[in-house]
Amino acid sequence: MASRCRDDRAAAGILVAAGAQNYWTLVAAEALAGIGGSTYHPTGMSLISDLERGDTEGKAMGIHGLGGVVGTALAPALVGGLAALFDWRFALTVSAAVGVVYAVIFLIVFHDVEPDNAATAKPDGGTDGKDEAHSSAESGTSWSDHSMFGSVPLERWVAVLFLANLTIATEIGAVRTFVTSYLVEHVGTTAAVANGIFFVMLVGAGVSSLGGGSLADTMDRRTLGFVAMAISTVVLGTTTLVPLVLIALFVWFFILGVVLWAALPAMNAITSQYSEQAFSGSLFGVMLTAGSLGGAIGPLLFGVAAEQFGLGAAFPLVAGVSAIGALAFLAMYRI
Repeated sequence: MASRCRDDRAAAGILVAAGAQNYWTLVAAEALAGIGGSTYHPTGMSLISDLERGDTEGKAMGIHGLGGVVGTALAPALVGGLAALFDWRFALTVSAAVGVVYAVIFLIVFHDVEPDNAATAKPDGGTDGKDEAHSSAESGTSWSDHSMFGSVPLERWVAVLFLANLTIATEIGAVRTFVTSYLVEHVGTTAAVANGIFFVMLVGAGVSSLGGGSLADTMDRRTLGFVAMAISTVVLGTTTLVPLVLIALFVWFFILGVVLWAALPAMNAITSQYSEQAFSGSLFGVMLTAGSLGGAIGPLLFGVAAEQFGLGAAFPLVAGVSAIGALAFLAMYRI
């Protein structure tokens, strides 16, 4: 839809949820909200890809990611606070209204903006000053002349990018879901301290989104992604060795937030590098499908490992996923 409409179209099922009178209406409303919300990222990233030049899209992707991290950190407190002061229906109505107002402002501000295709991004984050698209003829990696997921070509580079997105989302989803449980049940902190450490980890993620986005514009994006995933492998694998001292835990999980999210702006900039205006929305949709799968697989993988071997043993397993992601970034040198 983003490739064809070029506009931000999002549904507001949260309003239906706010007025739900029974459980199944609430389930249907949440499904509608999920469908509407799923249009945001492919549309936003497609717009960044089409509107930003090759030497600035990494920073733009970083800012985009920072917004997501800030929202993830603030939404539970803000919406939960409204629910505590009033009720959950009022809280959902306010949150839906914010989304509707944003969508209207976005359409007004960006209605007549045209894409800037003056430069094509290079793998090192710069531009080559030419207006030539990546094609299977140049790379020799086409599997067939058919397309998948709309207009996205079925080529090897799509599979490699899909794998990299999948591994990033898997590790982030696993850690984000279970970090507070690990701190409370395995380390023995209070719930308040665990939530504080989780918030610090998200602060690290926000710093990483901005810094990683800027780095993606000045250095080889594949190298940035590989280094970030390699460091993630080491940090995740050694998390259980961190001294059970509060200051050490706060510092360590801040570092973990930095390294876990560092590869994301590089990955998004690489995806933008390979996209063309005709299928940029579809391509980001495919990559975010990988992200959704990873977000579901990560908690499941971590949870099974935690039940079988304990919460501490699950971190090295997730580190193995990061290692696969590092290999995926290395494979990008061959596509």
